[in-house]
Amino acid sequence: MARVAVVTGGTRGIGAAVSRALKAAGNEVAATYHANDAAAAKFKAETGVHVYKWDVAKYEDCVAGLAEVAKDLGPVDILVNNAGITKDGMFHKMTPDQWYDVINTNLNSLFNMCRPVIEGMRERGFGRIINISSINGQKGQMGQANYSAAKAGDLGFTKALAQENANKGVTVNAICPGYIATEMVLAVPKDVLEKAILPQIPVRRLGQPEEVAAALSSLRPTTRALSPARRCRPTAASTWLRSGSICVDDDDRFGREARLQGSPQEGSASGRKPPFQCEPELRFTARSGHPTRTDTMPCRHPLFTPSPLQKVYLLQWHASL
Repeated sequence: MARVAVVTGGTRGIGAAVSRALKAAGNEVAATYHANDAAAAKFKAETGVHVYKWDVAKYEDCVAGLAEVAKDLGPVDILVNNAGITKDGMFHKMTPDQWYDVINTNLNSLFNMCRPVIEGMRERGFGRIINISSINGQKGQMGQANYSAAKAGDLGFTKALAQENANKGVTVNAICPGYIATEMVLAVPKDVLEKAILPQIPVRRLGQPEEVAAALSSLRPTTRALSPARRCRPTAASTWLRSGSICVDDDDRFGREARLQGSPQEGSASGRKPPFQCEPELRFTARSGHPTRTDTMPCRHPLFTPSPLQKVYLLQWHASL
């Protein structure tokens, strides 16, 4: 059964890659955009994805736009809140417009987009909401007090909404990419990119939008998902997955652990040793004041079975039943 998916900012960058991935998976996809008509028209011609124009920072526009999508394609089952902007500047020189424009687009848009669809998802007993946050919402970034605040707010929103809707079959997740090769990141001055950003990344390269889309595909299953508000949080801006365990909340504030149950294979045709067997299990155990339980999921997605050279850009993961 085809699902209806809406991707905000879905005609360029990460959003375009997500729209393509969702369409390739058999979904009816609506990609929204705000200003670049030429890019949207080109994207529609190349992919066949439906495109809609509205400003996610305005609640009334979102209500009207989502109603149009529902009329054309059907009720929304999957919502990817990807739209985002930057208006960087040191805080002591930041203008109110710089602050509020970023907060309205990057944070308030989550309310604007989720509120019109959440009741329908709850009534139908199915919904997938995925919010694209950022590593800078966790670690902060000089010159991005507005952006970092908005992206941190995305995470609090995600965790609260996940808990509210878990028992209605609606999952709410967030992905925090590192530095991805989008127009936004490539606009950074070359010397800053080469001297300040790339040295933080072990493979010394930017991530690709398709890598984020691949991570996202594991968060929109049509069956029962993981327990509420789990997150996979490495300690660096970008990291490798190459050991037998993933730390969930490495400061253990929530007292949860995740371990990959599997052992290295003996070898492969290429001569390299993959870090895990083909089908290990990802096991979550909740503790510290929460009911003790263990959820087990077949781990077939490449996110959890990376080759030695595969980079993981999924920096935070929230999920709900």
